Amino acid sequence: NLVEDPSTRPETIKWALENLTNIAGGKFKGKLDISQIPTGEADPGQPPELGQMAGQPSRPPVTIPMPPETAGGAPALPFVLPGAEAAGQPGMMQMPTPPPPTGAQYLTPMSQGEQLRQGVGSIESILREAGVSEDIIQQAITQKLTGLRPPTPVKPTKPPRQGWKVVEQDGVIMGVQSLEPTGPQFLRDDPAMPEDAQQFLDEAVSSRATSLEEGVKRDARKAALAIDKAVALSGLREKVADRKIGHKLADSARDSDKLVGKMEAILEEIERTGAITGPQTMALLSFHMSMTIGDLKGGRASWPIIEKHLRSRAWPETFITLVKGIRARQGEAGLISIEQAREWVDLARMRRRLDWIQAREGIQARGLDPTQFRIPADILGDVGGIPSPPGTGAQPKTADEYMKLRGQQ
Repeated sequence: NLVEDPSTRPETIKWALENLTNIAGGKFKGKLDISQIPTGEADPGQPPELGQMAGQPSRPPVTIPMPPETAGGAPALPFVLPGAEAAGQPGMMQMPTPPPPTGAQYLTPMSQGEQLRQGVGSIESILREAGVSEDIIQQAITQKLTGLRPPTPVKPTKPPRQGWKVVEQDGVIMGVQSLEPTGPQFLRDDPAMPEDAQQFLDEAVSSRATSLEEGVKRDARKAALAIDKAVALSGLREKVADRKIGHKLADSARDSDKLVGKMEAILEEIERTGAITGPQTMALLSFHMSMTIGDLKGGRASWPIIEKHLRSRAWPETFITLVKGIRARQGEAGLISIEQAREWVDLARMRRRLDWIQAREGIQARGLDPTQFRIPADILGDVGGIPSPPGTGAQPKTADEYMKLRGQQ
């Protein structure tokens, strides 16, 4: 034990016995504090504990008084170590002074047998904790001690198979053959075929027919799914393409909204002042031509650009005369009347309505919902077609025809 171990330091024995005395006297208050053990200066050449123990000088025997009673009130039994009676102190405990430790028991290496026993013990405890069977544990111990794997047990020989197997040629069942190495073989129409072989053959043929039928059905389902997928993808691509066209139609009609807004702003300024200026005339003419022959390139209307547009295609003579008449009145800043400005704005509003009607009809013709393309409310509620120009009985089919009829008046 701790007291009789010669390697135990005297101060360690003193600390342990003092705490044991306190426990016996009912003074124990909690967990023992190992930090109370006195420490000495260690020798750098030895392990710390060995150096501390070996460096302590010899001390006189340690004498600790024993308590007269235990914690329960009963008389304490005399605890006498060898040499206590000789010291003439009954009821006292005298510890012999141990010899200084050398640390040899810590420095001696383990033998090979001790190492094997330690390894076997570790393996055995781990395997038992894991719930491994006893025979596996013994095999592991044997392998650890001898370095040899235990022999693999010989598997018992399986008895020969009893029964029949089909004989095929090019995927067609021709007959049956026994599973025995030297068993007989029978064709499908052989009258000498045993009853069990005939039953096996009938089941094999029926199973093969069912399997082929299921394969045909499976292939048909796969083909149908492939066709449905192709049709769905084709329809999806067409729908995506139709939506792109619908957005282009709506964007084109939305350009008319912008032009009408600009022309209405100019007309509002003209009506507010009661006069029309050259720049206002040029702007209205530019927007008017944008609504009739297309947008003017170059960013700003000028007579060379306007004349280039007039020469680009054949226009009604009345329209060309109108445009040239504006310039002929007062040169580069030719003027138009306020009434004519109102007429151009009304014409632009009509063109804007026609553009939106065409866009709506084009979207509906592709099976799309017009409400998903931000079409103005007045166009969504208008179910009529392209109106006839005032003073004409003709029914135009397109906005271009309407503008040509309107210019011929």
